Amino acid sequence: MQDEATLRRVDHLDDGEFLLWQDCDDDGNDYGHPAVCVRCSKVDKVHVHFQCPFCWTKYKKNGQPTARARRRVHFHGSGGSCEQGCHGSREPHCYRHGKIEPFPYEYGGFMLFVTERTRGNVPATDA
Repeated sequence: MQDEATLRRVDHLDDGEFLLWQDCDDDGNDYGHPAVCVRCSKVDKVHVHFQCPFCWTKYKKNGQPTARARRRVHFHGSGGSCEQGCHGSREPHCYRHGKIEPFPYEYGGFMLFVTERTRGNVPATDA
């Protein structure tokens, strides 16, 4: 598990890769389940797009992805911002295949990052 999910660390992730980050308060107590940090592949004024590390486009009867399956793209609201940085946490709504729920229950949700490599990004402005 990473010490901190920085923009630089997340920018090195390829589509479909993730890192886990456990956020803690000032006393070192964690906030629960670790976040799944992903780099968004595209952003616009309405959505952020990322390839899910857990969902696939096609599955076999045994629940495994087929040989030609691709990672499923998920969309979440961008809040009207295309700026680089953390776009907050989002609850997973991963595809359910039969009784298989691909998002691991021991994780807390997605933490979305718009980085320099994200299509449509705008460099963050210092306030």
